[in-house]
Amino acid sequence: MGLLDISQVTRALITLIETHVQASTIWPIGQTLSVVPDPPDSLAGDNTLGLYLYHIGEDPHNKNLMPTGNSQPPVRFTPMPIFLYYQLSAHSDLSSPTGSFREQMMLGGAVKALHDFPVINDDTEVNGVQVLP
Repeated sequence: MGLLDISQVTRALITLIETHVQASTIWPIGQTLSVVPDPPDSLAGDNTLGLYLYHIGEDPHNKNLMPTGNSQPPVRFTPMPIFLYYQLSAHSDLSSPTGSFREQMMLGGAVKALHDFPVINDDTEVNGVQVLP
């Protein structure tokens, strides 16, 4: 799966987390979870998770692989595996300690979603929702 628009990866992760957490038994019925691609210092609103892409790096182990086949295509046509580094943070408007506990519950649910779906491809679905656009 080659992507030029890295925001599609972020959107897919947001859809994955929102769908998985809200379908979880830990999530309070009737509450809405909002997952946004914002840094921790700009999170606002109750029940908000921030999934912020803060760094991109090229995979050093696959950086200089020779292309398959006999031809030598230009560098721009060879795959470029990259690592995407995200920061996951939570925000709740509830007062302490209830708000802190809610934030920890959201983080736990998000980590569980990422654990349960370690690979996302065109066929990945969570509760009937297509994750990757």
